[in-house]
Amino acid sequence: MTKGWAKIPYPYAYQLLSKETKQQIFFEEFEKSFAGIGHITLLKLYPAYQPLNTPASIKYYMVEIEVITGLPHKGEGKNKPQPSYFAYYYGGL
Repeated sequence: MTKGWAKIPYPYAYQLLSKETKQQIFFEEFEKSFAGIGHITLLKLYPAYQPLNTPASIKYYMVEIEVITGLPHKGEGKNKPQPSYFAYYYGGL
């Protein structure tokens, strides 16, 4: 269950996907992929090396993000505490 404006970023993030990717994953599935995520922080976004002859419309970036998340509750009882963990990711876009 979501409170407040927690789902506001998802439509904007979905719009950043390519047309080809949007044909493979519909918005509802994209939004559900974030289930269990408590917090996402973009730490760094740097322009990266762009290979020769790359069209000007294509950009490369190095990213670092951190995520605080928990596993979906599969047991009985709605108020059972959920485990959570911190994850750190980096990569290129």
